[in-house]
Amino acid sequence: MRVGVILAGGESRRFQGNKLIVEIDGSPVIKRVYNAIKDYVDITYISIKDEDRYEELSSVFHGIDVKYIYDYKELDGGPYVGIITSLDLIEADEFIIVPGDTPWIKGIFFNKWLKYIDECRPIASSVIWGNGMIDSLFLYVEKRRIRSIIKLLYLLRKSGRATDILRAAPYTYLVNAYKVVDNPLWLAHLNTREDSISPSPRNPLKGVVKNDIHIKWNGLSSIPFLNALDKINLGEYTEAVSILLDEARKYNEYNIMHLIDHVARDICDVVNKMI
Repeated sequence: MRVGVILAGGESRRFQGNKLIVEIDGSPVIKRVYNAIKDYVDITYISIKDEDRYEELSSVFHGIDVKYIYDYKELDGGPYVGIITSLDLIEADEFIIVPGDTPWIKGIFFNKWLKYIDECRPIASSVIWGNGMIDSLFLYVEKRRIRSIIKLLYLLRKSGRATDILRAAPYTYLVNAYKVVDNPLWLAHLNTREDSISPSPRNPLKGVVKNDIHIKWNGLSSIPFLNALDKINLGEYTEAVSILLDEARKYNEYNIMHLIDHVARDICDVVNKMI
């Protein structure tokens, strides 16, 4: 079974109000996302943080077969919480996770993306832009082959990022945006009220990343990110930094600037533990 998960737990601080229920061209933002993905999944879940968010969204989906899943309270880290909670609690073979604040998304995007996924059969996938940035909240995961890793991340990483899944998967496939996006605005996020009037793409289609990227590790024991997390939890910080540097070098080969940045942040966190 293939399920869709729409991430809807954010605070909308910059928007100053729940942006997910604001209407764009006559339809609430989150319903536009739902309409784009619904034909490509067997069932759709809405990832939320509490009952207040449920009350806000349930009227939008009145009479529509969606389910709600509540974020784990013991995790911290924005969308990471909704992603790990959904992957851990929902029983399904495949997941398509999408941000709820992308009202210009089109069904054709999912059609194109899933065709490439079905051809390559990765464990995790996302979209990479020409500048090396990843749209990591658009996330495909095949749970059957990553179940143990999801549980491990839940146990070892109480505060994380959406890219953690991509870094932890034995086979990650980053599809170049130009192959699945006809218009960069499709993946644009609604962050401020000005965006609803004059939306703009976050990243360029062309740049240093020219092709799709396939990152493969030889089994769980060879995945640097997981090894580094293990060392951190054992208090072996010097070894963790060394492993993370090796991980960053791998991403540098492909100009994946997004992951290089996140590895660098992890290194800074470890160094702070050492001081």
